[in-house]
Amino acid sequence: MSATAAKPLPVRGPDLAGKVAMVLGSGRDSTATASALASAGAAVAVAGADESAMRRAVRAVRGAGGRALPIPTDVGEPRALELLVDATVEAFGRLDVAVNSPGPVRRAGQLAGSGCRAVYLAMEYELPAMLRAGGGVVVNSALAPPGSRAEDAECVMGLTRAAALDHAGRDVRINAVAYGPGTPEEFAAAALWLCSERAAQVTGAAVPVGLRLAAAT
Repeated sequence: MSATAAKPLPVRGPDLAGKVAMVLGSGRDSTATASALASAGAAVAVAGADESAMRRAVRAVRGAGGRALPIPTDVGEPRALELLVDATVEAFGRLDVAVNSPGPVRRAGQLAGSGCRAVYLAMEYELPAMLRAGGGVVVNSALAPPGSRAEDAECVMGLTRAAALDHAGRDVRINAVAYGPGTPEEFAAAALWLCSERAAQVTGAAVPVGLRLAAAT
């Protein structure tokens, strides 16, 4: 019997075709994430307080061949976040995916609230919309770059685990990216994986990205 070479299985990227995603935050992480979600086929609402950053994110989405909607939002205000979710659903018909990367909440150069509080407020409105759509995925950014407050990152991870437990068995997955001094593209790749069916069994996790372990001495 002659041997034949085994053909490798085709490798496909994450498929989010037909999904509606919302990216909360106006930083470089959010721009990279919005572009990655659009490349996977999702329509993306981009929300934040920095309008120039939102325009960059929208250009990135459209450059990836996707649909994008910029929504100026005060991420520290509950009413603004409620209106954000309503506007996303009105524009695209549903909400399937949310990536929350608000960072520290600032007004007029002053720290006005924690990113953890903004994540909590965002999920308060995102999760009911996802449940109405039959399920969904939330990815929260637990920022831990040099100079940031470790307590805020730990708060996001704890909040993520608690919300995942509360929604277990309801077709909603909630995870965090524990983000260190990595690149926006690394964050976006981790978020995209968590949003895809490849991570269908993952919930309540904190996925480390860009964290450098200290060398043993």
